[in-house]
Amino acid sequence: MAECLDDSRLTAVASKLTPRKYIAFVDSVYDFPLRRHPWHRCFIRFVGVGMPKDEPEEFKTSSMCTPIEPCSEHPAGRESLQTSKPFPFPNCYQHSFVWATVRIPTRDIHHDDAVIVSFEERVRHEQYLSEDWAQHQALRAQQSEYDF
Repeated sequence: MAECLDDSRLTAVASKLTPRKYIAFVDSVYDFPLRRHPWHRCFIRFVGVGMPKDEPEEFKTSSMCTPIEPCSEHPAGRESLQTSKPFPFPNCYQHSFVWATVRIPTRDIHHDDAVIVSFEERVRHEQYLSEDWAQHQALRAQQSEYDF
């Protein structure tokens, strides 16, 4: 898994990981998926069941998420993200601060079952992410005032 990095400590830690499947939104593709490369990097945002938990020490609140249709509950009344076809899982949210850069094997992938978010919905979601980032920064600044 991490052998190509030529780091024995990293390889030892990575060998203990158990690969799992997750539901995520591919936000950005960093590398062009050329067949001559075994993998390419993507930035993904994880989908979670239910709203995230409050994490005051991390300056995060449970409202820092966006419901995905058919889910419609949100403390600030955010509208659900609409998808190209019904999202197959209930009570799911796009968590604002749960993401990763991952490697995806370069191979033919059939996207027939993929649930797609339109450009307009992505723009709306980016606005929610901006609001959450501003709130996160405000909470951090507020804490800094108390530290003096």
